[in-house]
Amino acid sequence: MTDLERHILPAPATDAAAEILTTAGVALVTWLGNHLSQLPEGVGGPDAALRGVRRAWPEIAPAGVSRVQTDSVRRLYLGSCANGYQSGRTAGVVQWIARGHAIEQARAVPALATSWAVAVDQADPAIARLSREALKRRQWAVRSKTLRRLAPAADAQLSLDELKRPGPRRAAAA
Repeated sequence: MTDLERHILPAPATDAAAEILTTAGVALVTWLGNHLSQLPEGVGGPDAALRGVRRAWPEIAPAGVSRVQTDSVRRLYLGSCANGYQSGRTAGVVQWIARGHAIEQARAVPALATSWAVAVDQADPAIARLSREALKRRQWAVRSKTLRRLAPAADAQLSLDELKRPGPRRAAAA
């Protein structure tokens, strides 16, 4: 959570969201440790390898967690599949780290970073109770804030790239 707050999230997670994400994260990692042999390609495999984890989620999720919060926890740690509201798939923190990446490197993948930020935001019980339309509006707001936060890093990278490029060649006057 600390790395997410430092590098990705536009605002720190609320205490309630952090508690749910930590509790569910510990339960998830424990479950993975006990059932890793059931995942044909391991935790770092493609999304298809983690379908067993998604099916087992009811036994992993803490009691009293709403469906929105459950989806948020799964999205953060396991990633998300394409559905009617999303385009493409995103990896979760578990796969990202299993592939040897640092959380900070996710700044270079805006779809991934915004997916994680939305997941952390919607893990908050107060936000999870919002209507579907209100949740959609909130997702767009969180994505926009996250992209603005990531923009300085992208601009800095662009500036460095521009410095490396040679200028136009000029013909020497005879």
